[in-house]
Amino acid sequence: MPQDLGHRLAMTRHARKMSQGQVAEAAGISQKHLSQVERGHVPFLSLSSGTLVKLADCLGVSLDWLCGRKEDCHV
Repeated sequence: MPQDLGHRLAMTRHARKMSQGQVAEAAGISQKHLSQVERGHVPFLSLSSGTLVKLADCLGVSLDWLCGRKEDCHV
């Protein structure tokens, strides 16, 4: 079963040694909103396509991987 967006966000953010605040700022969302998405309390559809692209860019992963559409995270 593919991992969900929140898990992939948190896992990648930790691997990159970035804080929620750093990633949220780069994506243009609040740290609280990012935290809620990572914990699965808010569906990823609450994020705009532009925000999803910013998150993927900030974390250095492909949007397809972040959204669970492919297993290889490389851009």
